Amino acid sequence: MNRENFIYPYSEEAECSLIGSILIEPGLFCKVNDIIIINDFYVSLYRNIYSSFSSLYKNNQEINIVSVLDYLKKHGVNIKSQDLMSIINNTQSSSFLSEYANIVKEKSNQRKTINEILKITDHLSINSYDVEEPLLELKKNLESIGKKDKFEIFNFSESMNEIVEELEKRLKEYQDGSPSPFGLSKLDKYTCGVKKQCLTIIAGLSSVGKTSFATQVAFNLAKRNFKVLYLSGEMPEKDLRDRMICNELSIDHFSFQKGYVAHNDVPRINEFIKNNKIDLKIIFNPILNLSFISNVVEKYRPDFVFVDYIQMVQFNNRNENRARELADFCYALKSLSQKYDNGMILLSQMTEHDGKKDHGPSSFSMKESNGIMEASDVAIMLHNKVKVGFDAVGEADSETRDVYLSIKKQRNGPTGTMIVRFYKKFIRFVDIEGDNNE
Repeated sequence: MNRENFIYPYSEEAECSLIGSILIEPGLFCKVNDIIIINDFYVSLYRNIYSSFSSLYKNNQEINIVSVLDYLKKHGVNIKSQDLMSIINNTQSSSFLSEYANIVKEKSNQRKTINEILKITDHLSINSYDVEEPLLELKKNLESIGKKDKFEIFNFSESMNEIVEELEKRLKEYQDGSPSPFGLSKLDKYTCGVKKQCLTIIAGLSSVGKTSFATQVAFNLAKRNFKVLYLSGEMPEKDLRDRMICNELSIDHFSFQKGYVAHNDVPRINEFIKNNKIDLKIIFNPILNLSFISNVVEKYRPDFVFVDYIQMVQFNNRNENRARELADFCYALKSLSQKYDNGMILLSQMTEHDGKKDHGPSSFSMKESNGIMEASDVAIMLHNKVKVGFDAVGEADSETRDVYLSIKKQRNGPTGTMIVRFYKKFIRFVDIEGDNNE
């Protein structure tokens, strides 16, 4: 082989399109981050740009044209914004990300294979009698190339051999109810609980109880030995912790905030602290963004992740409307849930439709984006059964209220509305005994 004129296999089109796809939708980077490495790129331009993606992602910084150019400039790479725009314009569609990644990885593996063969060839040309050990090493190295490199392809026919075993496993998991329940019997009955590898939306008007409901579900999952990560962009960690304690121990939350607790509550709190072995991590960060969420999920590998709430999320300044950015963010969270086998629970604000006289499920919608609903697997909306105004402290009606809990979307199950009761004193949602509303 004439090595001077030898051209290694690569696909400039695939490398360009992979880079372009991420520039178009930065949330896609987390989908290829554990598959594509910097040296998989043959063209130095794309290798440098992908290196900037990786560094920005690891440092919780947004990936966009401005941040990429700034990174490359600091590292002595002279690229102009026109060059990045040209890459974007030459990308057919970011929806073909998997295909681009597979081609880039395949060509990279071909180059690695060639290099391994050249290495053994050079060795044998010098040590012609030493054959067995180098050949074994070559075999080992070749076998390692390409392992778990590509996006997995689901073969329907082959999967049929596993269906009976899967059904038996599911029956065992659900024979005593959902293994990962919300904690409200009717909701668990119709949803089978909180699911992994799914994006669940919890939506509601301001002050209807989204965070109260989410923290109750999070603590309930943690009690069942699941690893739970709660990310808050609005409420500090200790405030969320206090809500969970009052919910679990039936302690007046308003009094608890002032340090007033009943005499017999003190030993109960001490016992709770002593026996608390749950794996529940709470992180307060007013600047929530996809890079930060991806990094903490990768670090802690939780079973369930709560993001409170989407309207607090910071986006890069791309030339897109807010609705599109919200939709892209939701799809990126969904990719994370599949990548790390966890359940993603995302809170969202709702807005009241103008001109509606009733306050039932049809009079509200999620704020800013239908894309949130589009990306979700399950969407649950909370809204008061009757419109409530200011509730003075001490007023009897302020202690409890009935709340509509509507399953507005469920890919693999029914939709409908039920009524639950909210005890403001304990920050707790409960089933209503004998309730048949659906």
